Amino acid sequence: MGRVWYTQASKHVEFSMSPSFLIEYAQALYLSGALQHAAEVLATVISSFPTFEQLPRVIFRAAMLLLSLELYDQSKDYLVYLLEAPPPPWTDAELLFIIGRLYTLEHDMRQASLAFDDAYRRWKVQWASSGRQLQFGSAKLWLTNAGVWRDLAMKALRHREYVLGKDLFQQTIKRRVREAQLDGEDESRRDAWSLDWFHLAQCHTGLCDKASAAIAVKHWLQQHPYMDQLLYKCQAWSPSHWAHIGLTLRDEYRHVHAVTDVTRLETVITKVPLHEKRLKQFSASGAR
Repeated sequence: MGRVWYTQASKHVEFSMSPSFLIEYAQALYLSGALQHAAEVLATVISSFPTFEQLPRVIFRAAMLLLSLELYDQSKDYLVYLLEAPPPPWTDAELLFIIGRLYTLEHDMRQASLAFDDAYRRWKVQWASSGRQLQFGSAKLWLTNAGVWRDLAMKALRHREYVLGKDLFQQTIKRRVREAQLDGEDESRRDAWSLDWFHLAQCHTGLCDKASAAIAVKHWLQQHPYMDQLLYKCQAWSPSHWAHIGLTLRDEYRHVHAVTDVTRLETVITKVPLHEKRLKQFSASGAR
């Protein structure tokens, strides 16, 4: 609905000449999944208002939209432009990391390696200045670590950069699976308490991609004892607590046991009827 209102308002000359309004309009388009239209609106801001004080933030968001549209060259150009003065909360090392990712998507592995190496050097300097030390011997080892990608993905999610977060969480999951295989661990066991799939679903939801969000949530429910945890807590409530909130625990759930011990992180997840029911619901919604 907000997108419709902004579209109508943009037809008025006084609004079309306001960079602040155009940014709000682009945000409404972004959150409704109209990414190409949002990119076009931000391109108007960049070309028409070169002295606008929020321009660096606008350029960064435009770069992320171009990433989603697979216009990697232009996205890189925007990020390179921002390297000398990155818009908060981003750092030059993080921008170089994203540039390296863009080169990877273009299959230019030589340039990707150069960008990642530079990002790694700058990251080490930033950590050293804060009294910390990166626990990796090389940029190559650093890049294979799922936690590195997860940290940046979480930052993107916190700041509602859903396009970037989506890509980084997907890369996190790939590396996490590879780590589990190399360690000889059962991936479902290793991932029982991981929220990567859940956060990926949040990114899809932020981009109004409900089908992809449902698929991601299904993966999360297959690996995380959420339903068991919920059932475990509800069954622990006293009858007086249920009465206080005006509800009653139905008999069919009163006698279903959460066979997963939710108090132990290392327990392998065993599905219960409630868990299976929700999985079927998410499968059905994802197919629509």
